[in-house]
Amino acid sequence: SKRHGPLRHCRLWSGWRVGRAMSTSEDAAASGESEACAICFDACAYSTVLPCSCKVSYCTSCWDQALAVGMNTCGLARCPTCRSPVRVDFDAAAGRLVFSKEEAFPDSDEDKDADQAELQQRRRRHHEELQLRRQAFVERLLRQAMPAQVSRLRSYGAERPHLQELARRPEERLRDLPEESLLRCIAAATVGAPEDDDAEEELVHRLIRRAGGPGRIPGLVASVLEAPPSCVCGSTLHLDIGAARIRKAVEQRFPAATAEQIDTVLRDIAQRQIPFVQCDLCNSPVSPTTAVWTCRTNVSTILHSTAYDVCDDCFVRYACGWEVAASLPRPAGSSESAAASTEEAAAA
Repeated sequence: SKRHGPLRHCRLWSGWRVGRAMSTSEDAAASGESEACAICFDACAYSTVLPCSCKVSYCTSCWDQALAVGMNTCGLARCPTCRSPVRVDFDAAAGRLVFSKEEAFPDSDEDKDADQAELQQRRRRHHEELQLRRQAFVERLLRQAMPAQVSRLRSYGAERPHLQELARRPEERLRDLPEESLLRCIAAATVGAPEDDDAEEELVHRLIRRAGGPGRIPGLVASVLEAPPSCVCGSTLHLDIGAARIRKAVEQRFPAATAEQIDTVLRDIAQRQIPFVQCDLCNSPVSPTTAVWTCRTNVSTILHSTAYDVCDDCFVRYACGWEVAASLPRPAGSSESAAASTEEAAAA
């Protein structure tokens, strides 16, 4: 395990730390020992092949996190030593990230002879161009990773055929579960409140109601009774309610905001129906009342430096081979065409 906490900002790697790591690396190479990572100082079982001319060694985890920190704080994935930009691609066939040199992004033109208004305009234009480049970077990786994520969900479902049966005949299959399992699933359900439950209501019917309908049963049961599905980054996905996921995304976007300010932003998002969180497979907005699978790694990997979300409809679609009934509540903006385009991209 790493001896240092999560990476927080672009300037974390001071000269003495990199220098110490370089010396350790040279000494290790001379003695035939494993090289030390320039960030965590642990021995590198697999040292990253750098796309730049730096001679420093990084373990794959620290290199990945360093690029993600650079993307989220500076808008660019950069080598933490020489600061040169790095292009990142995902090789879906090999299931790994590929690094290469990236075209340098020009610094903002700070002409001393320009007046204040012109300088402000140049800075704004530079910022907008940087944001567009960052957006293109993130979207390219998401497109490249999508077929691999779809494949992981399909494999997850193939290993659990009972989930597929649960999607087709939820009430019948739920009756096969022991009472303890039903109660655990009910406790994890998010629709309604326990105090509103009818004591005479059958547990199976209560679970379906509290889950939000039969189409939500496979995801809920999988999240409570099964091992979690894997994310394309190698971590795992966990099921969350849309409202909680949107709040986390807002808190992450505005880390200095007070609880009152966060609540104000959330009300504005709800009133204006802003798609603040979207499924990274079908692009459907996540609504406060729907379930969503989110990667536990969050933004700590360059593969998805803005987090990774899979709507519950996509989970049921790919893990269970089943389309959620059109009569069930769906997120605003979701459509069959979005699902079809995802299928086409996954098959490409």
